Amino acid sequence: MFTVNRGIALSGFEFRGGAGPVIFHPEFKIRNIFFDPNVGLFHMGYLMNGIVLNMGVGHPFQLSNRFFLNLEVKTTFAYVRIQQEDLNVNAYNWAFHLILGPGYNF
Repeated sequence: MFTVNRGIALSGFEFRGGAGPVIFHPEFKIRNIFFDPNVGLFHMGYLMNGIVLNMGVGHPFQLSNRFFLNLEVKTTFAYVRIQQEDLNVNAYNWAFHLILGPGYNF
């Protein structure tokens, strides 16, 4: 999932939202139809189809003048459609994320 995000700071929190395309590698056998791994990006079975949307809220915890830890809660929703031969598959993914990461103020 590749997203472009926009964030705004408000009352010590950072609110983010974004969207982008989904790149995925399906592997399936449905009604005796196997996924063809020689299609898609670089003929390696990777497909770019569908969309991902995300929203999150985070809070930075200052450790020093430059370093901080960022704690964020985020949700993503993705949808893709796979079409091969006479087979059409809709796939959905809704996930919740708890993210903790270091940061540095330049």
